Amino acid sequence: MFGKLLSLLGFVVALTGCGVSQAEKERVVTEYSPIIIKKFQTLGYQGKITVDDYTKMIETGSERLYFTYSEEVDGKVISLKDSISIATYKSPEEDLADAEVDMGIREEAMWQQPAVKAQAAQIKQLFSELETEDLKLISVTGQSVQTISDSDGELIREDVVRGRNELSQDASNNREAGLSIGGYYHIDVSKYLKNHVLEIRIDFDWRMSEEEQDDLSGPRLDFSDRIKSLDFTCLWDGYYKVGFDRVSRSSRSGDIQDMIVLDIRGGKLVRSFSVL
Repeated sequence: MFGKLLSLLGFVVALTGCGVSQAEKERVVTEYSPIIIKKFQTLGYQGKITVDDYTKMIETGSERLYFTYSEEVDGKVISLKDSISIATYKSPEEDLADAEVDMGIREEAMWQQPAVKAQAAQIKQLFSELETEDLKLISVTGQSVQTISDSDGELIREDVVRGRNELSQDASNNREAGLSIGGYYHIDVSKYLKNHVLEIRIDFDWRMSEEEQDDLSGPRLDFSDRIKSLDFTCLWDGYYKVGFDRVSRSSRSGDIQDMIVLDIRGGKLVRSFSVL
């Protein structure tokens, strides 16, 4: 009986997660593939696009198409995965007419350069020094600056927009020169980190007691003090967003994110501010 119940529960989970038959997946993948490929070619990408999967969530009706972009760069094949939202009640041509199909690929391409990967490894090594039994480094990722915190006090939207336009123009110039992955692989990441168009995100899991979660002043102060003791001389100039999920000692289901922005210049921490 218990085994049958587990099987039934698994069946229900499968139904509520993705209600698409294999035949339907193959149909959508087949119909959308040439449109996706053509759009990437039009945008100046020289690599190969493979549409991998299609999902549809029963609860929301949301649909996603998953694909892989691969290109040989300096004798090595770089493969980047992404997905986009689609609406199959439209024709593929109509659905993707105005879609930015390369948004995730161009974002990821910038961080694949050897020098950038080496910098990411240094960042990971540095911030792993903060780890304790209850504080664990989860990830180090690069991303575009999406929002400006009210706590910032220095960065203004006009500067970010101007920087984004400059980055796009650099990528366009790179494409015209025949450079890799739509021109984004050769973007000067250190330059755009310094100009706050790009930033580094560093995430921790922080296990706390209920008492610590009720009064965060002590843990926050301790965390800030420990960050300030790090040696930042190896880091490029820019914003480093250090965040942590507060999770219970008896459960791993944390849901509240704290975020501290570190403004690094000349290998030194010149200021920090909270963005929670």
